[in-house]
Amino acid sequence: KNKRNLSKKFNQRNLFLYESVDLSRLIFPYIFEYLSINVPDNYRMQKSLKNIDFKANVVATNYCRAYYMKQGEIIASALDLKCISFDNNVGMVGRLPYTRFSYEEFKFFFDRGFITFVVNKTEKMNLLADTGYRKESIVIMGDKTNFGYEHSSKIESFRVLSIKNSYDYYILIDYSTQLFGFLSTKEVFSTFKSVFEFCSKNKKIGLIIKPHPSSKMDILNKMLDMYNASNIMLMKKNSSIMHLLNISDVFITKFSTVGRDAILHNVQVISLQFDNELMFENYKDAATYIYSTSQLIKFLESVFSSKKMFLQWTEEFKGRRLLYI
Repeated sequence: KNKRNLSKKFNQRNLFLYESVDLSRLIFPYIFEYLSINVPDNYRMQKSLKNIDFKANVVATNYCRAYYMKQGEIIASALDLKCISFDNNVGMVGRLPYTRFSYEEFKFFFDRGFITFVVNKTEKMNLLADTGYRKESIVIMGDKTNFGYEHSSKIESFRVLSIKNSYDYYILIDYSTQLFGFLSTKEVFSTFKSVFEFCSKNKKIGLIIKPHPSSKMDILNKMLDMYNASNIMLMKKNSSIMHLLNISDVFITKFSTVGRDAILHNVQVISLQFDNELMFENYKDAATYIYSTSQLIKFLESVFSSKKMFLQWTEEFKGRRLLYI
Protein backbone atom coordinates (compact mmCIF):
# COMPACT_ATOMS: atom_id res chain seq x y z
CA LYS A 1 0.00 0.00 0.00
CA ASN A 2 2.83 2.39 0.86
CA LYS A 3 4.51 1.67 -2.47
CA ARG A 4 1.28 2.26 -4.36
CA ASN A 5 0.55 5.54 -2.60
CA LEU A 6 4.10 6.81 -3.08
CA SER A 7 4.13 5.99 -6.76
CA LYS A 8 0.99 8.09 -7.23
CA LYS A 9 2.41 11.06 -5.34
CA PHE A 10 5.98 11.15 -6.65
CA ASN A 11 5.26 13.91 -9.14
CA GLN A 12 3.47 16.21 -6.67
CA ARG A 13 5.14 19.31 -5.26
CA ASN A 14 5.88 19.59 -1.52
CA LEU A 15 5.54 15.84 -1.24
CA PHE A 16 7.35 15.60 2.09
CA LEU A 17 5.57 18.44 3.91
CA TYR A 18 2.46 17.90 5.98
CA GLU A 19 1.15 20.95 7.88
CA SER A 20 4.66 22.43 7.61
CA VAL A 21 6.24 19.30 9.12
CA ASP A 22 8.96 17.59 7.09
CA LEU A 23 8.14 13.88 6.90
CA SER A 24 11.11 12.96 4.74
CA ARG A 25 12.79 10.80 7.39
CA LEU A 26 9.69 8.61 7.51
CA ILE A 27 9.16 8.52 3.78
CA PHE A 28 12.70 8.06 2.43
CA PRO A 29 13.08 4.44 3.62
CA TYR A 30 9.90 3.55 1.76
CA ILE A 31 11.18 5.25 -1.40
CA PHE A 32 14.36 3.21 -1.26
CA GLU A 33 12.38 0.04 -0.62
CA TYR A 34 10.02 0.84 -3.49
CA LEU A 35 12.87 1.24 -5.95
CA SER A 36 14.88 -1.72 -4.68
CA ILE A 37 11.94 -4.11 -4.80
CA ASN A 38 11.35 -3.33 -8.46
CA VAL A 39 14.92 -4.09 -9.54
CA PRO A 40 14.45 -7.91 -9.52
CA ASP A 41 11.58 -7.49 -11.99
CA ASN A 42 13.87 -5.81 -14.51
CA TYR A 43 15.06 -8.78 -16.56
CA ARG A 44 17.63 -6.87 -18.58
CA MET A 45 19.13 -5.32 -15.46
CA GLN A 46 19.49 -8.71 -13.81
CA LYS A 47 21.10 -10.30 -16.87
CA SER A 48 23.58 -7.43 -17.08
CA LEU A 49 24.53 -7.67 -13.41
CA LYS A 50 25.17 -11.41 -13.73
CA ASN A 51 27.77 -10.77 -16.41
CA ILE A 52 30.00 -8.70 -14.13
CA ASP A 53 31.35 -9.00 -10.61
CA PHE A 54 28.97 -6.39 -9.20
CA LYS A 55 28.94 -5.95 -5.42
CA ALA A 56 27.38 -2.50 -4.96
CA ASN A 57 23.71 -1.94 -4.10
CA VAL A 58 21.52 -1.25 -7.13
CA VAL A 59 18.70 1.29 -7.13
CA ALA A 60 16.72 1.48 -10.36
CA THR A 61 14.23 3.94 -11.77
CA ASN A 62 12.49 3.86 -15.10
CA TYR A 63 13.32 7.20 -16.71
CA CYS A 64 11.98 6.53 -20.20
CA ARG A 65 8.85 8.50 -19.34
CA ALA A 66 8.83 11.96 -17.79
CA TYR A 67 6.65 10.74 -14.91
CA TYR A 68 9.29 8.24 -13.83
CA MET A 69 12.16 10.60 -14.48
CA LYS A 70 10.66 12.80 -11.79
CA GLN A 71 11.25 9.93 -9.37
CA GLY A 72 14.89 9.84 -10.43
CA GLU A 73 15.24 13.57 -9.86
CA ILE A 74 13.72 13.28 -6.36
CA ILE A 75 16.00 10.38 -5.45
CA ALA A 76 19.12 12.13 -6.76
CA SER A 77 18.43 15.35 -4.87
CA ALA A 78 16.65 14.16 -1.71
CA LEU A 79 18.73 11.14 -0.79
CA ASP A 80 21.96 12.68 -2.08
CA LEU A 81 23.45 9.23 -2.50
CA LYS A 82 27.04 8.81 -3.62
CA CYS A 83 26.38 6.76 -6.70
CA ILE A 84 27.00 6.34 -10.38
CA SER A 85 23.89 6.86 -12.49
CA PHE A 86 23.79 4.92 -15.75
CA ASP A 87 21.21 3.66 -18.15
CA ASN A 88 20.57 0.07 -19.16
CA ASN A 89 18.92 0.93 -22.44
CA VAL A 90 19.18 -1.40 -25.42
CA GLY A 91 17.04 0.75 -27.69
CA MET A 92 18.36 2.34 -30.82
CA VAL A 93 19.44 5.97 -30.42
CA GLY A 94 17.98 7.99 -33.27
CA ARG A 95 17.40 11.74 -33.67
CA LEU A 96 14.23 12.30 -31.63
CA PRO A 97 12.78 15.61 -30.40
CA TYR A 98 11.71 13.93 -27.16
CA THR A 99 15.36 13.29 -26.27
CA ARG A 100 16.03 17.03 -26.22
CA PHE A 101 12.87 17.63 -24.17
CA SER A 102 13.88 14.97 -21.62
CA TYR A 103 17.34 16.42 -21.19
CA GLU A 104 16.13 20.02 -20.78
CA GLU A 105 13.34 19.02 -18.40
CA PHE A 106 15.58 16.94 -16.14
CA LYS A 107 18.97 18.54 -16.74
CA PHE A 108 19.77 18.41 -13.01
CA PHE A 109 19.43 14.63 -12.95
CA PHE A 110 21.42 13.97 -16.13
CA ASP A 111 24.24 16.33 -15.17
CA ARG A 112 24.96 14.47 -11.89
CA GLY A 113 27.54 12.04 -13.24
CA PHE A 114 25.07 10.30 -15.54
CA ILE A 115 26.60 7.78 -17.96
CA THR A 116 24.87 6.30 -20.99
CA PHE A 117 25.99 3.43 -23.20
CA VAL A 118 25.52 3.31 -26.97
CA VAL A 119 26.37 0.78 -29.66
CA ASN A 120 28.33 2.84 -32.15
CA LYS A 121 29.69 6.27 -33.07
CA THR A 122 26.57 7.23 -35.03
CA GLU A 123 24.35 6.79 -31.99
CA LYS A 124 26.80 8.79 -29.88
CA MET A 125 26.66 11.65 -32.37
CA ASN A 126 22.85 11.52 -32.29
CA LEU A 127 22.84 11.90 -28.51
CA LEU A 128 25.36 14.72 -28.57
CA ALA A 129 23.22 16.56 -31.11
CA ASP A 130 20.03 16.20 -29.04
CA THR A 131 21.39 16.72 -25.50
CA GLY A 132 24.00 18.56 -23.49
CA TYR A 133 25.77 15.36 -22.43
CA ARG A 134 29.53 15.58 -22.10
CA LYS A 135 31.37 13.45 -24.68
CA GLU A 136 32.98 11.37 -21.94
CA SER A 137 29.51 10.58 -20.51
CA ILE A 138 28.56 8.64 -23.65
CA VAL A 139 30.40 5.34 -23.80
CA ILE A 140 30.58 3.27 -26.98
CA MET A 141 30.41 -0.37 -25.91
CA GLY A 142 29.31 -2.31 -28.99
CA ASP A 143 26.22 -4.49 -29.05
CA LYS A 144 25.42 -6.50 -25.92
CA THR A 145 21.79 -7.53 -26.40
CA ASN A 146 21.94 -11.32 -26.47
CA PHE A 147 20.65 -11.68 -22.88
CA GLY A 148 21.51 -15.28 -22.09
CA TYR A 149 20.97 -16.52 -25.64
CA GLU A 150 23.08 -19.52 -26.51
CA HIS A 151 23.89 -20.02 -30.18
CA SER A 152 21.49 -22.85 -30.91
CA SER A 153 21.23 -24.80 -34.11
CA LYS A 154 18.38 -23.95 -36.46
CA ILE A 155 16.81 -27.31 -35.69
CA GLU A 156 16.76 -26.44 -31.99
CA SER A 157 15.27 -23.00 -32.69
CA PHE A 158 12.51 -24.53 -34.82
CA ARG A 159 11.75 -26.93 -31.96
CA VAL A 160 11.71 -24.21 -29.28
CA LEU A 161 9.40 -22.03 -31.38
CA SER A 162 7.17 -24.96 -32.45
CA ILE A 163 7.56 -23.98 -36.11
CA LYS A 164 7.86 -26.55 -38.88
CA ASN A 165 10.97 -26.35 -41.04
CA SER A 166 9.01 -26.68 -44.27
CA TYR A 167 9.60 -23.44 -46.23
CA ASP A 168 12.44 -22.30 -48.49
CA TYR A 169 12.59 -18.86 -46.86
CA TYR A 170 11.35 -17.29 -43.63
CA ILE A 171 10.39 -13.63 -43.32
CA LEU A 172 10.15 -12.21 -39.78
CA ILE A 173 8.06 -9.07 -39.36
CA ASP A 174 7.41 -7.08 -36.20
CA TYR A 175 3.99 -5.77 -35.24
CA SER A 176 4.06 -2.65 -33.07
CA THR A 177 1.42 -0.43 -31.51
CA GLN A 178 0.57 2.67 -33.47
CA LEU A 179 2.23 5.69 -31.87
CA PHE A 180 1.64 9.32 -32.80
CA GLY A 181 4.68 10.81 -34.50
CA PHE A 182 6.38 7.44 -34.92
CA LEU A 183 4.12 4.84 -36.52
CA SER A 184 0.67 5.55 -37.95
CA THR A 185 -2.29 3.18 -38.29
CA LYS A 186 -2.12 3.68 -42.05
CA GLU A 187 1.52 2.57 -42.11
CA VAL A 188 0.74 -0.58 -40.12
CA PHE A 189 -2.28 -1.48 -42.27
CA SER A 190 -0.44 -0.82 -45.56
CA THR A 191 2.56 -2.86 -44.44
CA PHE A 192 0.66 -5.96 -43.43
CA LYS A 193 -1.78 -5.81 -46.35
CA SER A 194 1.14 -5.77 -48.79
CA VAL A 195 3.15 -8.48 -47.04
CA PHE A 196 0.10 -10.71 -46.48
CA GLU A 197 -0.89 -10.49 -50.14
CA PHE A 198 2.64 -11.32 -51.27
CA CYS A 199 3.08 -14.28 -48.93
CA SER A 200 -0.40 -15.63 -49.66
CA LYS A 201 0.68 -16.04 -53.29
CA ASN A 202 4.15 -17.40 -52.48
CA LYS A 203 3.77 -20.61 -50.52
CA LYS A 204 7.52 -21.29 -50.50
CA ILE A 205 7.86 -18.42 -48.00
CA GLY A 206 6.91 -18.67 -44.33
CA LEU A 207 5.84 -15.38 -42.74
CA ILE A 208 6.45 -15.10 -39.01
CA ILE A 209 4.77 -12.26 -37.10
CA LYS A 210 6.31 -11.18 -33.79
CA PRO A 211 4.09 -8.71 -31.87
CA HIS A 212 5.79 -6.15 -29.66
CA PRO A 213 5.06 -6.83 -25.94
CA SER A 214 3.09 -3.56 -25.68
CA SER A 215 1.15 -3.97 -28.93
CA LYS A 216 -2.65 -3.94 -29.18
CA MET A 217 -3.74 -6.78 -31.40
CA ASP A 218 -7.08 -5.55 -32.79
CA ILE A 219 -5.87 -4.42 -36.24
CA LEU A 220 -3.62 -7.45 -36.73
CA ASN A 221 -6.31 -9.95 -35.66
CA LYS A 222 -8.79 -8.51 -38.16
CA MET A 223 -6.23 -8.74 -40.94
CA LEU A 224 -5.32 -12.31 -40.02
CA ASP A 225 -9.00 -13.24 -40.39
CA MET A 226 -8.93 -11.75 -43.90
CA TYR A 227 -5.74 -13.58 -44.93
CA ASN A 228 -6.09 -17.05 -43.48
CA ALA A 229 -3.02 -18.55 -45.15
CA SER A 230 -1.22 -21.61 -43.78
CA ASN A 231 2.21 -20.03 -44.28
CA ILE A 232 1.41 -17.02 -42.04
CA MET A 233 2.33 -17.70 -38.41
CA LEU A 234 1.55 -15.51 -35.41
CA MET A 235 3.99 -15.85 -32.50
CA LYS A 236 3.43 -15.03 -28.84
CA LYS A 237 4.53 -11.62 -27.59
CA ASN A 238 7.21 -13.20 -25.40
CA SER A 239 8.68 -15.47 -28.08
CA SER A 240 12.47 -15.53 -28.17
CA ILE A 241 13.78 -12.91 -30.59
CA MET A 242 17.11 -14.67 -30.85
CA HIS A 243 15.55 -18.00 -31.82
CA LEU A 244 13.32 -16.20 -34.32
CA LEU A 245 16.32 -14.50 -35.92
CA ASN A 246 18.16 -17.82 -35.96
CA ILE A 247 15.63 -19.27 -38.41
CA SER A 248 14.82 -16.11 -40.38
CA ASP A 249 16.26 -14.98 -43.70
CA VAL A 250 14.67 -11.49 -43.75
CA PHE A 251 13.43 -9.08 -41.10
CA ILE A 252 10.88 -6.38 -42.00
CA THR A 253 10.38 -3.38 -39.72
CA LYS A 254 10.37 0.40 -39.62
CA PHE A 255 12.95 1.17 -36.93
CA SER A 256 12.90 -1.65 -34.36
CA THR A 257 15.98 -2.38 -32.24
CA VAL A 258 15.57 -5.97 -33.42
CA GLY A 259 16.78 -4.74 -36.79
CA ARG A 260 20.19 -4.19 -35.25
CA ASP A 261 20.14 -7.70 -33.81
CA ALA A 262 19.17 -8.99 -37.26
CA ILE A 263 22.22 -7.29 -38.79
CA LEU A 264 24.43 -8.98 -36.20
CA HIS A 265 22.85 -12.34 -37.09
CA ASN A 266 23.37 -11.85 -40.85
CA VAL A 267 19.65 -11.51 -41.47
CA GLN A 268 18.61 -9.21 -44.30
CA VAL A 269 16.79 -6.09 -43.03
CA ILE A 270 14.06 -4.25 -44.92
CA SER A 271 13.19 -0.90 -43.33
CA LEU A 272 9.83 0.53 -44.42
CA GLN A 273 9.82 4.33 -44.55
CA PHE A 274 6.36 5.06 -45.96
CA ASP A 275 6.38 8.51 -44.32
CA ASN A 276 9.77 9.41 -45.86
CA GLU A 277 11.17 10.52 -42.47
CA LEU A 278 14.96 10.37 -42.68
CA MET A 279 15.31 10.30 -38.90
CA PHE A 280 13.97 6.73 -38.87
CA GLU A 281 16.65 5.36 -41.23
CA ASN A 282 18.59 3.99 -38.28
CA TYR A 283 20.51 1.18 -39.97
CA LYS A 284 22.58 3.37 -42.32
CA ASP A 285 23.72 1.31 -45.35
CA ALA A 286 23.11 -2.06 -43.68
CA ALA A 287 19.41 -2.21 -44.61
CA THR A 288 17.25 -1.94 -47.72
CA TYR A 289 14.91 1.07 -47.43
CA ILE A 290 11.49 0.96 -49.03
CA TYR A 291 9.30 4.05 -49.44
CA SER A 292 5.98 2.77 -50.79
CA THR A 293 3.84 -0.37 -50.86
CA SER A 294 4.25 -0.73 -54.61
CA GLN A 295 8.04 -0.57 -54.25
CA LEU A 296 7.86 -3.17 -51.47
CA ILE A 297 5.90 -5.66 -53.61
CA LYS A 298 8.20 -5.19 -56.60
CA PHE A 299 11.28 -5.65 -54.44
CA LEU A 300 9.99 -8.82 -52.75
CA GLU A 301 8.97 -10.30 -56.10
CA SER A 302 12.45 -9.56 -57.44
CA VAL A 303 14.64 -10.92 -54.62
CA PHE A 304 12.48 -14.03 -54.14
CA SER A 305 12.17 -14.75 -57.85
CA SER A 306 15.10 -17.19 -57.66
CA LYS A 307 17.73 -18.46 -55.25
CA LYS A 308 20.35 -16.66 -57.34
CA MET A 309 18.61 -13.28 -56.89
CA PHE A 310 18.30 -13.79 -53.14
CA LEU A 311 21.96 -14.75 -52.75
CA GLN A 312 22.98 -11.76 -54.84
CA TRP A 313 21.07 -9.48 -52.43
CA THR A 314 22.66 -11.06 -49.34
CA GLU A 315 26.18 -10.91 -50.81
CA GLU A 316 25.71 -7.21 -51.57
CA PHE A 317 25.07 -6.47 -47.89
CA LYS A 318 27.82 -8.55 -46.26
CA GLY A 319 30.36 -5.73 -46.33
CA ARG A 320 27.73 -3.16 -45.38
CA ARG A 321 26.79 -5.12 -42.26
CA LEU A 322 30.41 -5.37 -41.15
CA LEU A 323 30.89 -1.64 -41.70
CA TYR A 324 27.76 -0.85 -39.66
CA ILE A 325 28.79 -3.14 -36.80
